[in-house]
Amino acid sequence: MENNDYDLAEFSKVMWALAEDFGGKITDDSLLLRFAALQEYSVEQIQQAGTWLLKHREQTFPAVPTTKEIIDAIEVTQRSVGDKGSGELQCDIVLQYFKHNWTPYNGYTHTFKHPVTEYLMTNRWSFAKLGKMPSDELKWFRRDFVKAWEELAKDKETIALLPGTKDVQGLKSLANQSVRRLT
Repeated sequence: MENNDYDLAEFSKVMWALAEDFGGKITDDSLLLRFAALQEYSVEQIQQAGTWLLKHREQTFPAVPTTKEIIDAIEVTQRSVGDKGSGELQCDIVLQYFKHNWTPYNGYTHTFKHPVTEYLMTNRWSFAKLGKMPSDELKWFRRDFVKAWEELAKDKETIALLPGTKDVQGLKSLANQSVRRLT
């Protein structure tokens, strides 16, 4: 996590939700100490761990899950993802929607939740382009998609620009530069 207001606010939401759900309280000082201790993890990892704890935590003491419990939950959620990176998971999501919903006749489109995936499937690829690819060429789509996704996802400033951005030309230029570096 970065030491900024957004990450602290998202982190705080997770901690307060956990405390509320398990009947505990968390102080501002405790919150800041936990934030510092868990700073090596991303907000998304903290949110996934919080969700996992809400679903799977069996012990009720202490009322608020400890920092060690949160780290253990992060490790559990990372193991459940397996060895696949986020780019590969997003590619799997794209291909799943493509496989089950797209036909040459319905002009299917989908709005993806992750802004990088949405950007790539709107500005670089589309279901229509995937539909025109021979099936043995999809392995190259996977390779190229994962590389482009992971390159774009590295830069948080780029991700912040993606949803509803007005600087589309700047983003296209950025994506093209990223792709050129990869090839």
